Amino acid sequence: YCPLMQKNNVSFTLGLNNIKNGDSLKEGFKYADLIMLENKGEGKFKYGIVNDEFIYRKNREVKILNELKIRLEHFYPVYQPKFCLKSNRIIGAEALARFYSKELGPIYPNEFIKIAEENGVVYKIDYIIAEKTMIYLKKKIDKEELPQDFKISFNLSVQTFEREDIIAVLMNLLKNSGIKAQNLEIEITESIFTVKLDELVMKLRELKKLGFTISLDDFTAGHSGATILSLLPIDIVKFDKSLLDSIESTDYSKRAKNIYKRLVGLMKEIDLKIVSEGVETSKQLQYLNSLGVEYIQGYFISKPISGDEMSLIIKRNGGNI
Repeated sequence: YCPLMQKNNVSFTLGLNNIKNGDSLKEGFKYADLIMLENKGEGKFKYGIVNDEFIYRKNREVKILNELKIRLEHFYPVYQPKFCLKSNRIIGAEALARFYSKELGPIYPNEFIKIAEENGVVYKIDYIIAEKTMIYLKKKIDKEELPQDFKISFNLSVQTFEREDIIAVLMNLLKNSGIKAQNLEIEITESIFTVKLDELVMKLRELKKLGFTISLDDFTAGHSGATILSLLPIDIVKFDKSLLDSIESTDYSKRAKNIYKRLVGLMKEIDLKIVSEGVETSKQLQYLNSLGVEYIQGYFISKPISGDEMSLIIKRNGGNI
């Protein structure tokens, strides 16, 4: 507590590392500095103490970053099916990025996305997943292992949208793969609003002109509201699983159901398609059916699977579950 610092709005962050016998002073300061940086921005007066778990985590992050820089080709997509309740079949999927390291084993998005964003390489992951998805779609449609109208979505991050080459790169990927943009959907989140609005709208309109479908992911997860829906040229809204989970809560289920019902009604009134994410129980499925929600996604239908597994399901039974 320091009145002078508070009066002048000065913050203070401390990183503490009790170095052991045999540890170098240089290494000691390195980890103290890292934990200090990690605590910055979390309050005016914060401190962190280095322990073995912190050292392990930081060393792993360095190894992951090195892998991201030199082995981007090791990224690959898995696909989580999207199911149409009306036709009772799989009508598309979402491509999700995965990474496998010979040294570290499987590395999941909750680890590599943050590291990629902090080091400015997340756009490379976006482009690789988009490219591999397009190649996969073209191959499977040509072999008649997927329907002609099958559509797969992939995610584009804020950093990717900030790049000047985004339209040119996607056009080139379409050309090289031979797939139609009508078979593809681009998913964005509300964090995209950090991009200048006029620039964002212009790029989204260009993508729609090419034939891409645009969807807003994780709606209701953050601060999404009517403002976003009125400003962006989107086609689909994906409801985040957090709101769906709350309909089974004993304390607020009635309130959550009313909110969900009214949101579904609003989307229908403004001609936006709805995909309900995170469907994990038959009760949730029945509730969405009663509201007339047409498209769902979640573990109750299928976990993320390989491309070959997905095309095999569709080939065997037309995509029916």
